[in-house]
Amino acid sequence: MKEDYRQVAYDILNNFDAEEMNLSELLERNLVRTEESGRCRDSVCGIVRNTIAIDMLISQIGSTPIENIQSMLINILRIGVYELLYSESDAEYAAVNEAVKLAAKSAGKRGSGFVNAILRNVVRSVTDFDSLDFASNVLPIDTQQCCQFDRPLFADFDKKPINYLRAVFSLPDWLVEGWFEEYGLDKTVEICLASNRRPSLYVKANTLKVSNQELLGLFEKEGVEFEFLGGYEIFRIAQGQMISRLPGFKEGYFWVQDITASQVASKIISRNEMSVLDLCSAPGGKAVEMARASGGKADILATDINRSRLVRVRENCERLGISNVKIVNYNSIIAESKFDAVLLDVPCSNTGVLAKRHEARYNISRESVSSLVEMQREIINYAKGFVEAGGKLIYSTCSLEAAENSEQIESFLKDNCDFELEFEKQTLPSANIVDFDGGYLAILTRK
Repeated sequence: MKEDYRQVAYDILNNFDAEEMNLSELLERNLVRTEESGRCRDSVCGIVRNTIAIDMLISQIGSTPIENIQSMLINILRIGVYELLYSESDAEYAAVNEAVKLAAKSAGKRGSGFVNAILRNVVRSVTDFDSLDFASNVLPIDTQQCCQFDRPLFADFDKKPINYLRAVFSLPDWLVEGWFEEYGLDKTVEICLASNRRPSLYVKANTLKVSNQELLGLFEKEGVEFEFLGGYEIFRIAQGQMISRLPGFKEGYFWVQDITASQVASKIISRNEMSVLDLCSAPGGKAVEMARASGGKADILATDINRSRLVRVRENCERLGISNVKIVNYNSIIAESKFDAVLLDVPCSNTGVLAKRHEARYNISRESVSSLVEMQREIINYAKGFVEAGGKLIYSTCSLEAAENSEQIESFLKDNCDFELEFEKQTLPSANIVDFDGGYLAILTRK
């Protein structure tokens, strides 16, 4: 018998460690336990993205510091608050009553009474749900809506915008401050909204097997809720649908890829018969896109220093029937080998994809970014030796930090006069109607 999605969400949150775990992998192992996998995923991901804000509300409205609450009740309260404030589909009574039942099962009558009291206080403190605004008594819900309270709970947005944005979007102070200095207040607000959005799920047709029109027809025939975005040649799948259960998945008719990431291959594949080294390939999305963009003719060598992650690249290629991607161990690349293009999708802080890499906001620090910059520098200096004269070195991240992006490339060019910058683009994440992740791309040509 399938379990209630709240119970599954509660178990996932209790077992999640942001410093040691990938939330997506934990979700995939547990979502099969419930028939409402979409709601379970939304609750878990939404709570992790908004933990700081939710905990502030619990502490202030409930007049109980979060550290003084029984550990077995904290995630029940988070689920209840999330459903009351962030989830449009839940009736107020259901959110409270189901949380109380869960508390009774976990902590008995006293625990359920405590949860009931806190959540009832949260309900009473809400005065309205209105169009998006920023004020000390306002919690932004998404790009269109906010929740208004009967008292100030956050910093004054006009006087202390960084403190306010940090709290309501559950982000590190230093990160918001850096965005403010780099991009200004308006862009920082947009980045914060995009970092906490419910990200759309995009898939690309594997045109080595099926055309866009054929995949569209299959989705329509099988009743899949989707939208085809012709300008990007990408399909947006409606929230709550599991990718592995979609028609055409097992046949390898499509793969998951964000709009921003999908633009990289078109900048690399200038002709079909190219040799490409994908040096940081896992999980393989860009290798697959390059294979497709070349009509299956490019000679692509895919590797990753993390050998275990290469399993994902192999699985993706096998499911999609990609035969022109050769997967090799990182240390097996011959030092004298030369390629028309070398792609470096380097390890980074993930600050452009915080809506998807839910745990990243709790793992990054100024110190960790500095360490990543050093690692990236080592990778790019190693990779340059594989670039043929006249060939391209493509550097990409899913970061918004200048130290990992423009400053990294500027430093490299200063020390390597035989390379020149051909193309550079910083993409900020978007929470607009067509939403996408943030990232950076630089293309360097060897003279």
